[in-house]
Parts: sequence; C-alpha cells; structure tokens
Amino acid sequence: MRVLTLLLLLWMAAPLSAAPRIAIIIDDIGYRRAQDEQVLALPRSIAVAVIPGSPHGSQMAREAVAQQREVLVHLPMEAMHDDAAQFARHDDALHSGDDEQQLRRRLQRAIVQVPGATGINNHRGSKLTQTTRSMRWLMHALACQRNLYFIDSYTSADSVALAEARRALVPATRRHVFLDHEPHADAIDAQIERLMDKAEQQGFALAIGHPLPATLIALTDLESRLAARGIELVSPGALVSVRDVTADASAD
Repeated sequence: MRVLTLLLLLWMAAPLSAAPRIAIIIDDIGYRRAQDEQVLALPRSIAVAVIPGSPHGSQMAREAVAQQREVLVHLPMEAMHDDAAQFARHDDALHSGDDEQQLRRRLQRAIVQVPGATGINNHRGSKLTQTTRSMRWLMHALACQRNLYFIDSYTSADSVALAEARRALVPATRRHVFLDHEPHADAIDAQIERLMDKAEQQGFALAIGHPLPATLIALTDLESRLAARGIELVSPGALVSVRDVTADASAD
C-alpha cells in the first residue's frame, strides 16, 4: 500500500507535458499601409516588426499595441554586401564601423520611432550579427532597457547575436523558419508544415514572414491547422526564455 501511495504521489507531482508552441513575426511593417493593415487582421499572437523611420511605421505600431499585439523594432543592420548608398537609406542602420556610443544613439533613436515596442529583431544584418564587438555592445545597451527582448532573425549561420544576448542576460531566442523566402502559396504552405514539424520536435519554433498577399492568405487558417496538431500559437515574448541548444542549432 505504501508503495502504491508513493507512486501515486510521484505521478501527481510530475509536470504535465506542455503542448508544442510556435510564434510568428511579420517583418517590414511601415511601408505598405494597405497590406500592413491586413496583417492586423491576423490572430493577435502574431507579432509585427516595424522598420523605424518608415512612412507608416509609428502609426502601425500604435494600432498594433491597441490590439494588445506584440510590436518589435525591426532594426536595420549592415549586411555582407552593403555599400554607402544602401546605408544612406537607413539613418538608423547599425554599422560595423560604429563605435559603442554611435551604436547606442542609433538604437535609442530607433526605439523611440516604434512606440510600444517590447522587442528588437534585426532587419538584414548578415555582417553585423557576425561582429562580436558590435553584438556585445548592442546587448549591453539592451540590458539597460526595460522589458525589451531580442530575436535574432538569423540572416547568417555565423551570427553571434543570440550568444551575446544570453551572455548579457537579455531575454532572447531566434528564428527557425522563414515562411516566404519563396513567396508563392505552395512554398509557404510547405514552410508552415516545416514550422509545425520543428515545434513538435523541439517543443517550440519561431518563424518570420512578410506582409505579402500569399503569406497573408496562408496564415488565415493557421489556428485551425495548429489546433488539429495540438500546437499552440503564442507571442514571441513567450519564447524568449527558452534555452534549448538543439533548437538553436536547427534553422533554414
């Protein structure tokens, strides 16, 4: 009897297995007002990443916050093949040649331009996210901010952004799937399936997409597809405390 009681207590104390979770961010918000507005009709757990300084970015951020939708600063960063002309299009782009004070100023200006943001993710940045010094400075700056997490868009397999975020104790995770690298229906559908598979394998997965017509259509029945497989749609902020090294090692 004593053994049966002990087994029962152990069973009751065991944690219930959590449902797999996915989060989705729609990038590049702020330039195409009509399509951006359609994004706000998607489930509220889907976050939006707003480019600072974009024509409609601040207004779109306010509208998303009013819905209680998470908003990120989609922070422009230097890519591998950038030139001076490309930099000129983004006054707030972080460059590998910036010193720490320049980087902090650009970051702060970008945050102010996206009201209500609770997170940061990189726009482009295949060069900067490989630059340890710049990422260390960025994460130290973010550590001084209140309630800002970081999502590495993972535009480079050699990115050190997530490692530096964790070193600075900044809540962070990274992208595992791009939904619309090929922006047509069949390819996006296949990427959604890939996203669900990853979530089931790892316990969680994060995807990034864009406000493209095919992407918006593909996401309209997302909740029913997830429910059929027992997967939960959550905000990116719900994933940032995850510390799964295996999951971090597998992305497109």
